[in-house]
Amino acid sequence: MNPVREMLLPDERVVAFVGAGGKTSLIYSLARQLSGWGQRVLVTTTTKMMPPARNFMLLTPGSRTPHYKHLTVGRALDPETGKLLGVGPDEIPGLRERFRADYVLVEADGAAGRPIKAPEAHEPVIPECSDLVVGVIGLDALGKPADATTVHRLEAFLRVTGLSEGELIGPKALAALAAHQEGLFKGAPESARRVAFHNKADLGEVAGRVFGSARQGWFLSLA
Repeated sequence: MNPVREMLLPDERVVAFVGAGGKTSLIYSLARQLSGWGQRVLVTTTTKMMPPARNFMLLTPGSRTPHYKHLTVGRALDPETGKLLGVGPDEIPGLRERFRADYVLVEADGAAGRPIKAPEAHEPVIPECSDLVVGVIGLDALGKPADATTVHRLEAFLRVTGLSEGELIGPKALAALAAHQEGLFKGAPESARRVAFHNKADLGEVAGRVFGSARQGWFLSLA
């Protein structure tokens, strides 16, 4: 088993996370490991995400840049959901420079708490400056029916995987989701490396070439 920070190559400093099934957990697991390794890590979103209990700030006019090792930033808090409202994808380079961050980790997709999803036309919102795009798939979707309780954006998921509604989700569907041009990595910059991270491997069945546990902070690669 390897710590999740070892997924990153040395020159990969802006990392976007898409998909479903543990993006936020993986982001913060990676952030903890990188900051514990002496790196300054900035976390943000181009959509919405739940903010941490501490170490986050709102980018209000005149706000000062604090001293930090690991910090989450966003524009505002949604009064209805409590989620952190993010920044535009073109703002990421400026944020990295302003906060002098060694790494910027960006949650670039939403999943409404489901373990698996395919993107709609307006999703995901991946910064063009991303060096690495991590597509997250929750392995707890395996063996479950393809329906709205398991899948976010069900119609899009059925279209890219070829499944019918109610059909059980198997490894072939996960592979199709990752491979389809309108699937997991839709909108990823051509220059960015892509990694499909099959999460929750500590809880059950394993699939894919890269799998691990965001909760426990490890991964294995069969590539």
